[in-house]
Amino acid sequence: MKNSKGNIFDSQNNFEKFFWILNLRKILILSLISLFFIFYIFNIHLENSSSTFYLLVWQLVSLMLNFLFYFYLKHLEKNQHALMDDEQFKYIGILQIDFDIVYTIITILLSGGLKSPLIFLFTYNILTLTFIIQDKNSFFYMLLLFVLMFISEFRFTFKQSFPYVEYVPLERVENILLTFLVYMCLFYISKYIYDRLSKKQNELNELYRETYNLSITDRLTGLFDQTYFRTSATDALNIAKFNGNKLALVMFDIDNFKKFNDTNGHLMGSRALIQIADIMRKSFRKTDLLGKYGGDEFIILLKDIDEDYILFVLERFKKNIQNHNFKEKNSGVCRLTISMGVSFFPKDGDDLETLIDKADKALYIAKNVGKNSLAIFNDRH
Repeated sequence: MKNSKGNIFDSQNNFEKFFWILNLRKILILSLISLFFIFYIFNIHLENSSSTFYLLVWQLVSLMLNFLFYFYLKHLEKNQHALMDDEQFKYIGILQIDFDIVYTIITILLSGGLKSPLIFLFTYNILTLTFIIQDKNSFFYMLLLFVLMFISEFRFTFKQSFPYVEYVPLERVENILLTFLVYMCLFYISKYIYDRLSKKQNELNELYRETYNLSITDRLTGLFDQTYFRTSATDALNIAKFNGNKLALVMFDIDNFKKFNDTNGHLMGSRALIQIADIMRKSFRKTDLLGKYGGDEFIILLKDIDEDYILFVLERFKKNIQNHNFKEKNSGVCRLTISMGVSFFPKDGDDLETLIDKADKALYIAKNVGKNSLAIFNDRH
């Protein structure tokens, strides 16, 4: 189900892509470390390259940075209660792209420039840009990579008189251009293949989202079902413990709903449940968890909110229900009221079952004091 922070499927998919990149890069770097270590031990020197020792040190530094990326993502995956939204995904994607560009440029330069046996790293960049990162600015990054490599194939000498700078190509210019042309063509072929596959993948993703939404929501109201609500609420509770935030758990049911059904029919009763769910979505934040608990009972988890302000929000919601006409237009007026019970984390408990039990007891009190009322749990209950 979507919210302001993205969607569960997209967030999981984004994490999988990044971990795939990190694992691919780890395998690549570890392979080169092993190779350069052997070269260093046996004093093997690559033609037109810098010292094998520098190549080895650079690969080790890159491996350490890759591990930092990995632990950072693991931290996000474990502790991030808000789903990874588009801005976060773009930020981390840019970091990955920038790292790969720097890694590729320095590795190729240290190993001989365009004559380097590691020139294939261009292909690695193309794959990460088009198939994994899928950044809409991937052409810009690839062009930047080629320009940096083009400049690196010249030796620059600075002078005190005009033209101040002299440059001499280390490789024939036509060879440089042909190399770039080949890899640019490969980039476009890769992007074309990805675009064709992406269209089909998006269709499958949309089907997955629809199926997933059906599996976690109540068919009538579209609110979270009880099973998924409990799972999400438990996660939110764990994060609130970690961050030191306060939560409120609210249970409410419709007063005299059986009488409403008997008088107006079960079809009108179903429509009333749908309308109440719509009022809930309009009354609470997108980050709050809204669920149908069963029958005419509903459950809400309000995140990171002040206790006094919660009372104001709930009273406003109760009045929205009370003032709503549950009959069709031009069919007269029919009102409903609700009774609500509230418990707070951490004051009333530190696990979900305890909070639900105490909110349910507060709801029982609210029903007994005359209905259309709000009760907050206290130890006297």
